[in-house]
Amino acid sequence: MPTSKSLERIVVDATAIVSHLIGGKATKVFREAAIAEFATSQFTFDEVTAFLPKLAQKRNLALEQLASTFALLPLRLYRRDSYEAEIDEAKKRIQDPNDVELLALALRLKAPVWTNDRRDFRSAGILFYRTGKLLRMMEDGNLAVLPPTAAPPAPPTSSP
Repeated sequence: MPTSKSLERIVVDATAIVSHLIGGKATKVFREAAIAEFATSQFTFDEVTAFLPKLAQKRNLALEQLASTFALLPLRLYRRDSYEAEIDEAKKRIQDPNDVELLALALRLKAPVWTNDRRDFRSAGILFYRTGKLLRMMEDGNLAVLPPTAAPPAPPTSSP
């Protein structure tokens, strides 16, 4: 059986964050995976923040509860100036302008990306994981699981 290991950090894309907010499989990774730091870029944070009203309407969720759940996620937010030196390199590696800053952060931190949009990161020359892969790693013992203690809040349920 493989030895479980924890990840020092992983750079989290908006797709993984939104998956958690709507009660998707990403919730299990945020709650249980032994990942020391869930990092994200200022751009990604702002992108999710701007999307919350539309998400609330689309999923019939209370905006305040969505915002609260988002705010309580164990994300370490990196400001643009902390990864700005990698922006030009990231632009060369990825086509989607919405993913440039996230890739720049991953390059700066030398960390893998957690995204559910493999199309954009496939040719970026960086290790990335989709939620399903992280869950399989947890199940197979290739990624350590935290003991059940304090965890991020559960995603909101539909409004009445």
